Amino acid sequence: METKTYTKRENARRAGVAAGVPAELVEITVHKSGDEVRFGWKAMEAPAQPVVTTPAEEAPKVERIEQNGVKRPGPGKCLEVWESPRVRIVVAPI
Repeated sequence: METKTYTKRENARRAGVAAGVPAELVEITVHKSGDEVRFGWKAMEAPAQPVVTTPAEEAPKVERIEQNGVKRPGPGKCLEVWESPRVRIVVAPI
């Protein structure tokens, strides 16, 4: 039986999906003859176990360097000042 081929990879993938194969399991095949390139598809086997990825490790925090004489507060310091009971923000009407 002659394998049906397509001029674009996209068309081959669409044909595989239209045949009822999930898009993740459609494998594109390349058929070259001279200067012409055609694409086909075949169904891949489903993986035996699901692929589990682990989250990447976070990079260590770098301490901010004082620049132009401005000291930057540590994390959460600004929030502490704004939420402290000694600070009261009053908005005056214009």
